[in-house]
Amino acid sequence: MVNRRERKKLVTRTAILNSALSLFHEKGIITTRIEDITNRADVAKGAFYCYFTSKDDIVCQLILEGINLLKSDLHAAMNPKWQIEQRIEAAVRTHELFFTARPEYTALFQLARGLLETKLFANHQLQKGFILYLDSIAETVFPVTLRSGVDEETTLQYASILAGSLSGYRSLRQATGLRPDYSLVAKALTVGLLGS
Repeated sequence: MVNRRERKKLVTRTAILNSALSLFHEKGIITTRIEDITNRADVAKGAFYCYFTSKDDIVCQLILEGINLLKSDLHAAMNPKWQIEQRIEAAVRTHELFFTARPEYTALFQLARGLLETKLFANHQLQKGFILYLDSIAETVFPVTLRSGVDEETTLQYASILAGSLSGYRSLRQATGLRPDYSLVAKALTVGLLGS
């Protein structure tokens, strides 16, 4: 049983995480200050440092939380009897549902990847989080039993193609004001762009 003090700490930490997530979605990671987060959470600035060492740390915590949610969704969506094509289609649907239901995590993933690419945010913990995401795609969509001689590195490449196709497609469609059609992504990934 959790005592009152532990419950209060959990409530405060959750308020800080939720505030940071919504602010990163609204303002971006770089322009959001720790003071903005603590003001939105209605806690003292010092309270932030009881739970997180820096803004980079809270970004990492949120990324890991989002990746674990998506990983759980991916595992729940898979039928052990399905072949790769069915698994890819399920992964595309799962991502679509995740992107729609949790736009703040989707934006955070895109922002964090962009920061890692520009070297403004050299954080190995964050890189490990994205590797965890690729590993979860590899193990659920391309399980060892269905790889037929494909090595682990190639499987991670396939997972990267799937994840990159989904996030890039969604990002470009939204940037142009066009509605995404994820069934086309599933078709392109399973049959090819020119497949029938």
